[in-house]
Amino acid sequence: TPPRDMGKLSNAQLAEELRNANPYVHRSAMRLLDERRVRMSDEDVGAMYETLKHMVHVENSTEAKVRSLWALSSFGGPTSVGVHALCLDDRYEPELRGTAVRIAGDRFGANLVRIDRKQLTIEQDRFIEHVLISMAKQESDTRVRLQIAATCRQFSSSSIRLALRELATRNSDESDPALSLMIWFALEPHIVPHRDDTLVWLAETASNHDLVRRELLPRVVRRLVATGKPDDLAACVRFAMEVTESSVRRAALDGIVVALEGRRVEPPAEWTELAATISRDDDAATRMAALRLGASFRDKSVMLRAEAIALDSKSPIGERSDAV
Repeated sequence: TPPRDMGKLSNAQLAEELRNANPYVHRSAMRLLDERRVRMSDEDVGAMYETLKHMVHVENSTEAKVRSLWALSSFGGPTSVGVHALCLDDRYEPELRGTAVRIAGDRFGANLVRIDRKQLTIEQDRFIEHVLISMAKQESDTRVRLQIAATCRQFSSSSIRLALRELATRNSDESDPALSLMIWFALEPHIVPHRDDTLVWLAETASNHDLVRRELLPRVVRRLVATGKPDDLAACVRFAMEVTESSVRRAALDGIVVALEGRRVEPPAEWTELAATISRDDDAATRMAALRLGASFRDKSVMLRAEAIALDSKSPIGERSDAV
């Protein structure tokens, strides 16, 4: 049987076909509705908007609700208020909440598809950011939290960092590599402009949250050192000197070492004090990270210490190998 000509269906019939489980049928229906939108009268657009909005709330199938929501996005929905209602109500399925977050990024974020960004108001931006921050605090589904992090990348306001920080400090997600990477992608543009604030936050949270210490801290330090500015390097060295937790200090040092790999730079003034502090650290890995950093700084005392370790037959093989 040849496929039917769906172009002959009415708008209402196309909306009905969103319930069809056949991918060809429901995708064709969504495409045709999108194409017809520009030729519809304002009255027809309003009617279709209400039809699709109703389907989002009453359909029995989660898949049909999601399709209806995508179709609704072609007709100017959901509004910022609608996004708030869908995203912050646990009675809606995670798939629907995640889709609403994604559409919010497309409609109100920096990379707009449907509308000119000039049409947005500061109030709308802040309202959507408030929704994302609230969701980051209370969202129970990992898939939706991943979408929140991805959507945050589309907002440039510094306040969006609050949502990312909420996501980063949820201990239930510490072993999720996808979420940690998406948080970093969204956080990275804010690192250099808000360096000091970011380092203060890391100092306060890294010791208690594996994701922050293991995934974010080394990347933040590498990004700052990569600017090539002595002041940014000094800030990172100062951070490593001031934190007291060995695992946090080691993560910061590892980030600096990687950033300076293959390079030789002048050490900041803080380096002498940091080297003295680390020499008393009980953690061997931290001390070795400091030796590698000292080599990048062309510190003669560090080079002599590394040579002594390498030649000491009583030192552990691993430490001697690293010293070499």
